[in-house]
Amino acid sequence: MNSNKQNLFFFFPYRGVGGVPVLFLRLAHHIETLDIYNIYLIDYDDGYMSENYDKSKSITFIKYSPQDNINFKDDDIVVFQSMPLWGMPPNLIFSDKTKLIYWNLHPYNMFGYASSIGKRFKNEFVQTIVKLIFRYVIYGKDRKAVRVFDRKKSIFYMDGENFEQTRRWLNVKLQNELYLPLIVDNIENIKTQYNPNHKDLNCIWIGRIGDFKVHILIYVLKKLNELAEKNNLNIKFLIAGMGEFLELLKESVKDLDKITINYVDYIAPDNLKDYLREMDIGFAMGTAALDLAKYGLPTVLLDFAYENIEDDYKFDWIYNTKNYTLGREISSRLCEKDNQSLENIMHELSDNFQSVSCKSFEYVNNSFNIQDNVLKFLELVQNADLMYSDLDKSYFKMNMLHNIIGAKKYYND
Repeated sequence: MNSNKQNLFFFFPYRGVGGVPVLFLRLAHHIETLDIYNIYLIDYDDGYMSENYDKSKSITFIKYSPQDNINFKDDDIVVFQSMPLWGMPPNLIFSDKTKLIYWNLHPYNMFGYASSIGKRFKNEFVQTIVKLIFRYVIYGKDRKAVRVFDRKKSIFYMDGENFEQTRRWLNVKLQNELYLPLIVDNIENIKTQYNPNHKDLNCIWIGRIGDFKVHILIYVLKKLNELAEKNNLNIKFLIAGMGEFLELLKESVKDLDKITINYVDYIAPDNLKDYLREMDIGFAMGTAALDLAKYGLPTVLLDFAYENIEDDYKFDWIYNTKNYTLGREISSRLCEKDNQSLENIMHELSDNFQSVSCKSFEYVNNSFNIQDNVLKFLELVQNADLMYSDLDKSYFKMNMLHNIIGAKKYYND
């Protein structure tokens, strides 16, 4: 490594395929070609980044183990998916002048999904009390920490939903609404000459089958089953993804007999384009939605839920979203009784396929292309000014209530 360049670390130990390691790896690969920083990836020995980074590039892999300390020096820059500081692994040893960067890549990054706990109580007063306890007691220090990151311009938000949820749930006034959208490479419209068959509909989902994704996917399949029966459509739906809720998904949709559902564990990024050539429409959220739309596949942007969806959810195309948003928590604001949104989408797909395809492609190409957003990342990192010494060390310590609710340090398996 060049001693005249700063060291830039991407920290995300993760086994399996996920949006964050894919994103960090794309970014690391592209920045390496610019020869600005010495690039380091910190991951499990069998993690996604460690197994998929380009060994021919000038990138250094650091094996992560909870038992081994990793030491950072002055002027090192460490990029994290944002997290409560009390969840920071204790084996990361920072120098006072180590620069810390937070990239908020899920609306609940800074408060560990605490907002969903209050919903377990039916009484609204009890819900309010529970939320206040989490906000001011369990996450009290995180409210202070977010203010420091914000004041130092060292927390970036992937979209408007991430910014609004962080501001609203922690009840903090944020001075800097800094957006760093997800980045997409290899953008190519492969659907310019595609002519859909109006009676056969080939659909695809890509993404991990996780706790906040499985319920909307079940909802999509049930609505498509209704649509197929009503309009005598031949619908095939390919689900590409693994996860701890895959069996729940299969059990929940096993009786749907008007659509054909097929499963594959994983589609490698290099092979995705070939899968999409004969597809008519994609359903996804986050990075996965961009990876479909970047090839010109008409893409429905889905929102997320941690429980069964009982209301009538409104579907919409990816290019109608605002502030780069790639997934919101489903609530009454995203539902409308007896709406015809899915039927309207299917009519638009049938009548104006090329228009929808082009709009999906252009949205990704104009807002998420890797060249522009890598330059934005580099500018934001340059302007960020938070050093480890700026943070009160009590922010990194768990309090008694953390132990009561069973909170744990992250990446400490």
